[in-house]
Amino acid sequence: MKISLPKILILSLFLVATVVPFVLVALGAMSSDAALSRLDFGQASPAQFVDNISEVLWGPSNFAAALGNSLLLCVVMVVIQVPSTLIAAYAFAFFSFPGKRGLYVTLLAAYLIPAVTTVIPLFFVMTALGMKGTPLGILLPYVLFSPYALVLFRERFETLPRELLDQARVDGLGPWGVLWFVAAPAMKSFITLISLVTFVTMWNAFLWPRLIAGSDWPTATVAMSSLQGQYDSNWHLVLSAAFLALIPALSAFVIVRNNLVTTFVEETDN
Repeated sequence: MKISLPKILILSLFLVATVVPFVLVALGAMSSDAALSRLDFGQASPAQFVDNISEVLWGPSNFAAALGNSLLLCVVMVVIQVPSTLIAAYAFAFFSFPGKRGLYVTLLAAYLIPAVTTVIPLFFVMTALGMKGTPLGILLPYVLFSPYALVLFRERFETLPRELLDQARVDGLGPWGVLWFVAAPAMKSFITLISLVTFVTMWNAFLWPRLIAGSDWPTATVAMSSLQGQYDSNWHLVLSAAFLALIPALSAFVIVRNNLVTTFVEETDN
């Protein structure tokens, strides 16, 4: 299949727009603050990179601990939120119960509410519960449920062949067995995609962790923001921290890339 020249140009522009920021972050992590103030990347060096990374990880910002905090939050979020939302979507897709439609519409409406409007009430609730400055304060409002994932999982469940599910029931599987041994394996690639989105969303979260935990239990994004002061730009440290913060998210993508390709192929076929 031949690709036309306009498509090649458009894809090339997207490639440049995607790759250039990563290159600039890497060059910035290998430069001094003075060189960055002049936008002089010609002085970038591996030695400066090692110095910058060492200062970021084990300097006053203690970015190494912040990276560990963010990684812990992301793992807990994926391990709890994805299965719990999957179970809720399964119930909405295959079970009938009083108030089902109204409850689903309510949960869907929760997804349409801007998150920023709920931050202050959540802050007061978490503070009253004594969770300010703790990882529980960051996780508790969001760890059990995702409206976004609920809608996608439910729609995906409804595309599964009914014959497959009926055969599983004939073979003696109950509702839980059908979910965990038939439906979930059939959606493995899609579940992987939702898990990746959940991981990256939690990894990039800033406003809520900054407000509820701050410097008491900093995440990577919060620690990165603290590298700059009122009179100090410290761009070499900020870009070094950004370089380090890219590694877990990119690693997660690399680990699950095969499943992502499978998901995209399945969606195209559908």
